[in-house]
Amino acid sequence: MAFSASTLALSREDHYRLLTILPASRSNIVTAAPARIYHSAFGASDQQWAYTGLKGVVVFGYDSYSPEAYGANYWFRLVDLRKGAIVWAHEVRETIEYEAEKPFFHVFGGTVRRL
Repeated sequence: MAFSASTLALSREDHYRLLTILPASRSNIVTAAPARIYHSAFGASDQQWAYTGLKGVVVFGYDSYSPEAYGANYWFRLVDLRKGAIVWAHEVRETIEYEAEKPFFHVFGGTVRRL
């Protein structure tokens, strides 16, 4: 999986909408940025990326009920602010192979392609 993050900052209105979808009582947001989700087929070369059609704000965070220490439940979620919903999610396991291939293109592995 990969996401392409924009360098554009979120507006104050976008922040408020994001907090209604991922309220602080349930989610701790570490960082967020506008993004699109891309994927490649399992076993494909590193250069065969396809746009999934999913775009919104990608959020890296963790669940409020999890401890902030080792073992917390961290995740990436893509929030479509126009729909007011989470449209894609990826749980971060104990280890993750992550690469910032370019400043705007971030790559990590997954095992499924569904929400």
